[in-house]
Amino acid sequence: MQIYLVGGAIRDALLGWDTNTDLDFIVTGIAEQELAQHPDFSQINPKFPVFVHTKTGTELALARKEIKEGAGYHQFSFITQNVTLEQDCQRRDLTVNALYLPVDSSLDTFPPTLTAEQIRAQKDKVLDPTGRGIKDLEQGRLELISAQFWQDPLRFLRALRFYFTKPGQWQISPQILEAKKHLASDDYLSLFQGQSKIRKELEKIIQQGQTIPFLTLLSQIDMVGALDLPSPLTIGFNLAPADKIPVRQSFYYLCHSFCFMSFARAYNTSSSWEHLVAFWRSPEFFASLFFNQLGKSEIRNLQALLTSSVQLSQFQAQYFS
Repeated sequence: MQIYLVGGAIRDALLGWDTNTDLDFIVTGIAEQELAQHPDFSQINPKFPVFVHTKTGTELALARKEIKEGAGYHQFSFITQNVTLEQDCQRRDLTVNALYLPVDSSLDTFPPTLTAEQIRAQKDKVLDPTGRGIKDLEQGRLELISAQFWQDPLRFLRALRFYFTKPGQWQISPQILEAKKHLASDDYLSLFQGQSKIRKELEKIIQQGQTIPFLTLLSQIDMVGALDLPSPLTIGFNLAPADKIPVRQSFYYLCHSFCFMSFARAYNTSSSWEHLVAFWRSPEFFASLFFNQLGKSEIRNLQALLTSSVQLSQFQAQYFS
């Protein structure tokens, strides 16, 4: 049995970034049933080969091969028996995220404590099963591991989000920018469905301050419709009554701002609220990825805010006079 640190923590450490990237661990050489019987581990979902260390909350996943059985990122079955690192890495997104560091051979001492400095000190022990990860890291290239990248549409969002973590740091693979061509139709449409993991990725993009560059790129590669923003771009973030929205820069406030521009422009047309919502849900709307992550109560609140006569008069006076 061997436990490995894998992914982002190794990548960031080797780049010299002392970030707070979560430590991700996998284990080889142990059966799922054996790990399930260990008193310190509990399986998160019986259909998913990931366990949590009950004393610390640290996750430990079995190395696995994934078999796609439907659209989206949930529709996979798994093989965990006798899986090698070369096989495990095929389910990952980018070569720079498929680096492994052996850290332990016992479940009883899990999880190990590792700092970025300690990871860097063990650089010569890092395993690179794709044969390209270290080189791509040194050259600042974001490259796909294999065509399996397209089996999980969430990998596409994660790759773009990572691309925008350090603007100018990375060269992105042309294949990633051809997502519309490579994603199956059902997988492409699954990106426009409410899913907690998609919202989490989009929230990270907002936190990074890269929302407009992200939407611009999505529009350029024909994933969503053309951007329809006033100038300057900050206009949408200063609409009354902003004091009724708890966090001004929140995910919800961003959707409110983008949708308000569309709503105000349609104010003098026969467009119904239902017609507008259908448009905002479709890929034709540039911010549809964001809008589709709103819950029912958030959409009801959005309707109440957007129909405010105060907002409409303010917007029309400023931009349509």
